[in-house]
Amino acid sequence: MTSHADEQRWWEPFYDEYVEEVLLESTSVEEIDETLDFIEAKLELAPGAAVFDQCCGTGRLSIPLARRGFEVFGVDQARRYIESAREKADSEELAAEFVTADAFEYRPEEPVEGAINWWTSFGYGTDVENQKMVQRAYESLVPGGIFLLDTFNLIGVLRNFKRQEVDRCKTEEGEVTLIRESEVVAADGVLFKTWTYILPDGHRVKHDSRVRLYLPHSIAGMLESCGFEGVEIYGGADGEPIEMDSDRCILRARRPLL
Repeated sequence: MTSHADEQRWWEPFYDEYVEEVLLESTSVEEIDETLDFIEAKLELAPGAAVFDQCCGTGRLSIPLARRGFEVFGVDQARRYIESAREKADSEELAAEFVTADAFEYRPEEPVEGAINWWTSFGYGTDVENQKMVQRAYESLVPGGIFLLDTFNLIGVLRNFKRQEVDRCKTEEGEVTLIRESEVVAADGVLFKTWTYILPDGHRVKHDSRVRLYLPHSIAGMLESCGFEGVEIYGGADGEPIEMDSDRCILRARRPLL
């Protein structure tokens, strides 16, 4: 690898139209449905409950959650993604509100019954910033409300480590090839990636990313230090316990009633 992502807000240029088309909008209906079933059950959502989607992107979970009858509040730093989510919600007259803001700082004006941070949108900043994002989730909830955090499983990342991955996606303009080159810097506990998009005309677009990796119990400790209780840890949206080979780490925690 030839370069590392700048530690200062690398995600601002990273989330562009290529991520949107190749990654965000290519999630299968089956995966979305399985994820929504898991979220709805684990958040213990009553009909019409309000949900906060932290780092919502283009609304790939917020929009279908709203279709299921929930009131959704989404935040993301990428203005183009928020505009896309708003257009989708408005076209279907859904109970969904989207805001362009910093998820390290933002929380809905009114408390909600459930909150999610999904698809590895956690760990982008310093330890202090990452803790602040968890704190914002805690503050967004009513007493008894539940938070779900979906991130990397550090042990699984290391056991199944791939230095290079290649994906191809068909778009209206033609096939886009995505090459992901990865490096784990053990001394920093950070996963660096270089993302190279090869467009149909041969043009290349390159971005770097930097994600802080935590052991599951360390994230549980962050949740508890914010005031959460009853932390549970899963290895995926199938609800199975986390294992060493699990790629994902999903934590469930509740804001106390008192």
